[in-house]
Amino acid sequence: MVALVSPKEFTQVILESSRHQAYLSNKGQERKKPPLGKRALHAADWIAFFVPSGYNVSDCLTWVPMHSWSIERLIQWSKAAQNWASADGLVDEAIKNFAGNVPDSTSLQEAYEGKLHGVMTPNEIVSKIRQLTDKWFPVAKFEESFAPKAKYKNKTMPNSVEVSLPIRVVAALVCAAFASEEANRGDTWYRRFYHYKGKPTLAGCLMAQGVYLYRRHTSASIDQIATVLRIPTWE
Repeated sequence: MVALVSPKEFTQVILESSRHQAYLSNKGQERKKPPLGKRALHAADWIAFFVPSGYNVSDCLTWVPMHSWSIERLIQWSKAAQNWASADGLVDEAIKNFAGNVPDSTSLQEAYEGKLHGVMTPNEIVSKIRQLTDKWFPVAKFEESFAPKAKYKNKTMPNSVEVSLPIRVVAALVCAAFASEEANRGDTWYRRFYHYKGKPTLAGCLMAQGVYLYRRHTSASIDQIATVLRIPTWE
């Protein structure tokens, strides 16, 4: 088996709110298979992770929530605050910016390393997420607003932790999850840029959008949605 080469690291804070942080990184440990071509696995796994107040970044590199977990925090906040306009606007505009526009994971890594030009870069993704968060959840109005408490756990953690993330951090995580899903699991940009024939067959961030739309507009339970979309449950 050929050992995977570690990519040049990209780990950048997207924003900080009330001493909590959201990050975009290429240090994920689950590289996906490219949509087309001969490469066995992508050169990087792009992820979004969070660092709660009181924790160090080094402690939270594996705190990579499923896109559906982050979306659920946005849903629960919107219900509690009776404010759907901000969440709807954020999700709609994030999808318009990232669906079909974010390079596949390998190409995004090449763009970061200066090997590929004229495409969206990781720094541009971070900048766009900040813009979207500031537009739909501006500091002046939402800096002190927090999502309801929720438990978070991943396979590296012996026990779950209870967190209440600032809504601005949640918004950034949702947008970063969309961008990461498009890079790791999409083929729209790849087919267009490299001139492959045929229509896109991979959902990319549209799968994550599906979670939001199901939770927002239907009475389907989390278990039912997970079954339909063929993803793990997140609560």
